[in-house]
Amino acid sequence: MSERKVAFVTGASRGIGRACAISLAQAGYDVAVSARTLTDGSARLDDGVTPVPGGLDTTVEKIIEAGQEGLAIEMDLMDRKSVLNAADTAYDHFGRIDVLLNNAIYQGPGAMLTVEQLDDHHVKQLFEGNVFSQLALTRHLLPRFIEQGGATVINMISATAFTNPPGKIGSGGWGVGYAMTKAAFERLAPLLMIEHGEDGIITYNIDPGHVVTERQRAKQKDKEYTAFPSAPPEAIGALSHGSSMNHQHQRNTVERSSTRKEKRNEEIYFRDGPNRVLMVSNFSDRHAHQASANHQSCLQKARMHQGQAVQHS
Repeated sequence: MSERKVAFVTGASRGIGRACAISLAQAGYDVAVSARTLTDGSARLDDGVTPVPGGLDTTVEKIIEAGQEGLAIEMDLMDRKSVLNAADTAYDHFGRIDVLLNNAIYQGPGAMLTVEQLDDHHVKQLFEGNVFSQLALTRHLLPRFIEQGGATVINMISATAFTNPPGKIGSGGWGVGYAMTKAAFERLAPLLMIEHGEDGIITYNIDPGHVVTERQRAKQKDKEYTAFPSAPPEAIGALSHGSSMNHQHQRNTVERSSTRKEKRNEEIYFRDGPNRVLMVSNFSDRHAHQASANHQSCLQKARMHQGQAVQHS
């Protein structure tokens, strides 16, 4: 079995997932990436006409440029067989998965509906694409993680799970269905850590804040949430790399805030300027948090990307 480190990143054809996959490759991981879009430019918005940049082929190109092996896997969150097959393909190809990054989310209708508008069909679709599929993927790989001696599971969550919007939909707000699913998904990592921490399973939640992606630009939604400071996808990618390094018993904490009574639940805040806070929740109490040189450089990289975004905005 290969001794090379391997990461599996879902939703990696563009945006946060793509940036995380590239960052992990630059950190020395071979990376399996999954999404519906295999080739750049083939994706369309719900109107079936407006193109959305990005594809797994360009993500894999960047992984290879970093000197690592990349594997593109077509996966649809709304097709359970597709999700489980993607997990098997990644694991069978590399022989192990050290980091699972659950980033992909449901991109269909229903996420921006009010309580009055939201019907049962939309609720079921949202939960399938934002909760059930991620749970199924993690559960499917869990026995292999335990057999290989452990793994790191990183879940990309959203502040909509625990934050009230500043206004209605269209005025900086978001749909109740989306918020409900992200609240449910936010609970997976801490419970998984409690149940399987002794098996070497380390879990993180990353709340990236508001991140402008290619899809948002294509929808002309990139200016809708001006109340929330925006971070570029590359900054989140740098933090995903830092979280993954926890599997080697290192920590990239610059500032720690323990907001719960239990020792195992801690929230780490990466301050990127006076108004920008990226939050990583870690649920391991087996090792003390300490700022290492490697993780300091990881945060520095995130700040660099943030600065570049400001300069080019």
